[in-house]
Amino acid sequence: SGGSVDQGERVFDSSQLGDCLRCHAVDSPAKEPQLGPLLKRGSGVDKRMVLSSILQPNQRVKRRYEGFDFELLRGLRVRGRRVKELEDKVQLLTDKGEMLIVASSDIRRSVEMGSLMPKDYRKRLSALQMRDLLAYLANE
Repeated sequence: SGGSVDQGERVFDSSQLGDCLRCHAVDSPAKEPQLGPLLKRGSGVDKRMVLSSILQPNQRVKRRYEGFDFELLRGLRVRGRRVKELEDKVQLLTDKGEMLIVASSDIRRSVEMGSLMPKDYRKRLSALQMRDLLAYLANE
């Protein structure tokens, strides 16, 4: 326990540290689809589960947030997730936050990657920053 909610919010928001806002909305859904799931703050947050999800993001990945490496016919490679499957098109959200609509026939292959979340938070954040981030997410 412990940690600073204010410092945790800075870690969450900072592109140099957590960079969490790049993929997650907090408390209320964003207008646009996100790469990662909506994060609800509050006393019901299981800090152990959150810590495990941060340090081992491939352990539990909801199907709708699975990442893929798409190889397109024009030689283009795109990492991201499927947002919507249409009759002959696929709507993709890239790991850069761009929304693409691609003809299904233009996808040469797609390789499942698990979570698109960075795997290096153990190196990226100090123990204190991680504790602050958990305090922010638990809102305590």
